[in-house]
Parts: sequence; C-alpha cells; structure tokens
Amino acid sequence: MVAVSAALIALLGLVYRQVQRTGQGLGAVDSDWQVQVFMRRQIAARDERFDPLRLNEGDATGLRLVSRYSAVHAMDGPPVLAQYLFRPNEERLIYRESPVPPWWLDGQGAAAYRSTALADATLNAVEQELLAGVTELRFTYGDGADDGWRDSWLSFADVGSEPPPLVRLRFDRLGNAVEWTMPTRYLRYALPLPALSVQAQEGE
Repeated sequence: MVAVSAALIALLGLVYRQVQRTGQGLGAVDSDWQVQVFMRRQIAARDERFDPLRLNEGDATGLRLVSRYSAVHAMDGPPVLAQYLFRPNEERLIYRESPVPPWWLDGQGAAAYRSTALADATLNAVEQELLAGVTELRFTYGDGADDGWRDSWLSFADVGSEPPPLVRLRFDRLGNAVEWTMPTRYLRYALPLPALSVQAQEGE
C-alpha cells in the first residue's frame, strides 16, 4: 500500500511539473501573439500625413513611425512617435513611445518640426520591453516578392516618400525561428483628420 501511494505521489509530481511547463509555454506564445497583434495594428495605423517629414523610417535593427494607434490610448489619443529598437547585446526588442508635438506651431518648417519631434521622443518617451531572449533580430521592408525585401524603409521606394507595403520581422527565440509580416496600410477611418500645415510640409 505504501509503495502504491509513493508511486501515485511520484506520478502526480511528474504531471504537475509537465502542466507547469505547458503553462509557461502557452504563456510565452500568448505574450508573443499579443506583441505581434499590437505591432500589426500600430504599423497599419501609420499616419500618412507625416511621410513627407521623414519621421516614418526604419533599417535592419529598428523601426520608427508616427501612428494613430498608441500603447497608452489605443485609437483615442493623439498620434504618437513609436520606435522599435533591437539591442543585440541585451537580446531585447524595446518599444518606445512619445506624443507627437503639435504640427500647427507657427513658423516651423519640416526640418525644425522633425528635430522637435525627435528631441521630444528622447526626453518624454515611455519605454518598455516587448521581447526578451531574442537573437538575430532583423527588420526588412518590401512587397512580398522573394527579391523585393530591403534593409531600409526609405530605399524601398525609389521615388517620393511612398512606404513599403509590408514590414517583415525575423528573429530567433528559444531556438525557434520566428517571422512576422505586417502591412503598412489600413482601412481608412470615418473621422476626418486635420491636414499638416503648409509650413511643415514645405521645409525651411
């Protein structure tokens, strides 16, 4: 009887540990899924009015864009300058968000406005970790064709400020290769949005 009880206790212990491991794995998947959903929403809600100001750009290790989707206010607040920064030495993908300064300030040309926005993003940003334990993380930009992916947001469009249709994020985590592909265009919203001032579009 004692032997049977000991065997049952050992078996229950194994089951409990297996459930714990399964739960941790599901938690990681759920967390990654939430990060991917957030990134897809934010990139698709990119504010096209800021394209001429070159605030929307990215390279292989990071992405910066003005979006109408905020981590703090969702779609209910002002546009935000969002930055995704890969820190390879720390094996982390960092998210940084700051409100976009008003674009209706008198006398501001495009270059001055861009400098103000980037300075505000440095001083007033809210930062948090999105992904931990990631290696070999890389952003690419393209149209989905095998030979259409490039390392720069701006180099994809040879003319004007037209953005790439897709942003692709690839990284290794816990020995698994992960790939997310996210569109840069979204459904248009019913509410009208104010236009940028002529001064901000023209430059200095």
